[in-house]
Amino acid sequence: MKFLMVLIVSAFASLSFAGGFQPTRIMNINGLNIAAYESSGQKGPGILLIHGNTSAARSYERVLKSTYARKHRMVAIDLPGYGLSDNAPQYNMQLFKSTIAEAARQLNVDHGVLVGWSLGGRYGFSNDGRITKSKRCFRVWNGASGKCAGASAGILNA
Repeated sequence: MKFLMVLIVSAFASLSFAGGFQPTRIMNINGLNIAAYESSGQKGPGILLIHGNTSAARSYERVLKSTYARKHRMVAIDLPGYGLSDNAPQYNMQLFKSTIAEAARQLNVDHGVLVGWSLGGRYGFSNDGRITKSKRCFRVWNGASGKCAGASAGILNA
C-alpha cells in the first residue's frame, strides 16, 4: 500500500511539473506533428537544441527559461516519437535528419547555432548540408561525426 501511495504521488507530482513546460508551436513535418518550445528572447540568429536518445526537449527546460534565453532566441524540439511529438510508423536516420532540417527552417533558426546532445548531436551533425546557413555546431557529450554544412564544429564534454 505504501508503495502504491508513493507511486501515485510521484505520478501526480511529475504531471504537475510537466504541465508548466508546454510547446509554443506544433509543426507538421513529414506528416507528423512535431512539438517546438521557444524561448521568449528574440536577439541573435538563434540556437536550435536537439535532445538525445531516451530524452525530449524537456531536458532543455531550464536553458529555455534562463536569463540568457529571455533575451536570445533559443528553440528545442521533440523529435518524432519523443515528448509530445507524434510517433512515426517507421524510424530511421533520414526521418530524424529531415525533421531537424525542416524544423530549423520553419522556426527560422537555420542560420544560427545547432546544439545536439548525444544522439541529437549525431542527427544534427549528419544533416548533409540541409541546415545550410548554420554558423556553428556543438555536440555535447560524445565524439562528433559528420559536418554541419561547413560550419565550425565543437565538442563540449559534459
